[in-house]
Amino acid sequence: MRAWIVMSARNAVLLPAIALAGMAGGCDRADAIGKGPKMQIEEKGLQATVELIRDRVRVPDDLALRVHFTNRSSAKLRLNGMFLDIGTVLVTVRDSDGQPIPKTPPPVPPIDDGQIGRVDLPPGGSEEYVYLGSDFLGEPLPPGRYQIRFAYENLPGRADEWTGKIDSGWLDFEVLEPGDDTEAEAPPDS
Repeated sequence: MRAWIVMSARNAVLLPAIALAGMAGGCDRADAIGKGPKMQIEEKGLQATVELIRDRVRVPDDLALRVHFTNRSSAKLRLNGMFLDIGTVLVTVRDSDGQPIPKTPPPVPPIDDGQIGRVDLPPGGSEEYVYLGSDFLGEPLPPGRYQIRFAYENLPGRADEWTGKIDSGWLDFEVLEPGDDTEAEAPPDS
């Protein structure tokens, strides 16, 4: 399995997650609290586990969404991964009234030659991405309740690519007031 953490909103720079071992288990900052919801979606042999790493954060920059793709089919799956590292394309946030939260503008994508950005997953193979709120949100979030959604779609795809849609639906999270001590400790990781 390869894992990537998306680190730059403007340049979509990818770094192997092993280089950022402190982030491997999620947001480890003391001001990020509350383990978030997790869900699995499977379509046409591609399984995606989408996990909001924390459902309550004190610092909006600690908002993080982990997506783990696994090939559950008996054949190789080729994903069009040109946008898999760009949270501004795949992640949407809305407030408690359903109003969309502005995102940073996405980078200019490369010209699609049918090879660039493709991710080949052998049977049982997997790929993981972590999208950080500080990279896809256009502005810091004020305290309140929000929802986040991940949607990856490849319709229509090229003849040799996986086609379909992975959509997490809306996952709830909250940005707490600074200094709010109502939940001082994060639950143990499971």
